[in-house]
Amino acid sequence: MKAFNCVLAGVFTFLVGTNLWAIPAGFNVQGRLTDANGINKDGTFQIKFSVFANDIGGSPVWEKNMPTVIVKNGNFQIILQGQGDNSAQLESAVKDLEVAYVEIKVGTEPPLVPRQPLLRSPFSPPDNFVGAVMWFYRTSCPNGFIKADGTLITQAAYPNLASAMGKTGNFNLPDLRGEFIRGVDDGRGVDPGRMLGSAQTDAFQGHKHSMPGLYTQAWPGQGGFVGPGMFEGQIPNRTYTTNALPVDDGQSGTPRVAAETRPRNVALLPCVKY
Repeated sequence: MKAFNCVLAGVFTFLVGTNLWAIPAGFNVQGRLTDANGINKDGTFQIKFSVFANDIGGSPVWEKNMPTVIVKNGNFQIILQGQGDNSAQLESAVKDLEVAYVEIKVGTEPPLVPRQPLLRSPFSPPDNFVGAVMWFYRTSCPNGFIKADGTLITQAAYPNLASAMGKTGNFNLPDLRGEFIRGVDDGRGVDPGRMLGSAQTDAFQGHKHSMPGLYTQAWPGQGGFVGPGMFEGQIPNRTYTTNALPVDDGQSGTPRVAAETRPRNVALLPCVKY
């Protein structure tokens, strides 16, 4: 018959320094320790905390025996961090794990089951986030990121990023400054012929305009718009051209004319996780 029960009330990660994407520097663990009948325990207890990659079986990636955990009315709070009894650093042990579990052993009693999930911080992505593009409202990229400005970099300097991007030797980062992002076609057929990271110029879909009722005379020749507000009729011995800027239609506001077709937008700094 087991002598103790333990339920973790909360597991909170905390970070060191100002690096938003830092590996968690530790886990603040809050729990409740009772006897087998659910009565809260009081006193000082020896508790061993072991961190596993699985909820059942396997060997711990980190463990530490804490001989003097103070429990008051069943409640205790400890911080798991740094080097464990197996010489592993907790930060390094959990950095590649999608999820981890903590096993608790009180004194000489068998480990308590089930293992409790040790949740990762949402600000601490594993290494499989390498290559992710983030947009920042700041003038420089944070630690662990490099500006997506087309810079030539080397595989030796950024091995993880080179591997994620499938590059070797020297290669250029994508230049996302002043650009909108479009999902790679990847065989769908909407935007065929595009390679991952390739750039595309702006364009306006081909079309034509009709001008019903403006001219009643049947003219031989060809006519069509040749620019904003321009109509040109090619007629034997005569050429009719109107060249005017777009005007307010009374409903949509003053037309905005520029050297490109674009939607409303906000400028942010593009950075790549390495």
